[in-house]
Amino acid sequence: MKSKTLKIRNIPSGRLVFFRMNVKPTEVLVGILVVSILFLFMDAPFPTIGLIASTVVCFALVATPDRTLLDMNDEFMTFYSPKDSSECTILYWDEILKWQYVKQRQCDHLRVELINGDVFDSEVYYDARMIRLLNAYAQGKEKKVSRKRKTL
Repeated sequence: MKSKTLKIRNIPSGRLVFFRMNVKPTEVLVGILVVSILFLFMDAPFPTIGLIASTVVCFALVATPDRTLLDMNDEFMTFYSPKDSSECTILYWDEILKWQYVKQRQCDHLRVELINGDVFDSEVYYDARMIRLLNAYAQGKEKKVSRKRKTL
């Protein structure tokens, strides 16, 4: 088995990361900041809305912490540990038996079962691109969630 938990400094290098999921949605926040700055140059009441929105977004960009949840490249996916910032888990595409995206009230999870029976569970945010990449690199290995209908 090549999949394992290791220190971040020992991740095999030379691979192009084509997908990275972070906790802080920086692109969305920058987009909101641009729109809120444009609001500052409009007629009332938009400047007030723009000032409030830009203040909140600047605070979110500067003061809130950010960390990487996962990376994907053409050979493996890397899950970064939320408990130890120096550790990560590498899961090779060819060793994945099943994967499942699970929506929950508090946060979403990505569960990955390896061919040796190990199950890895990580917090993620919904991203259609992540689901497409999982379907492309772990083709036919998605475990569908069965939803039971409540009867009265």
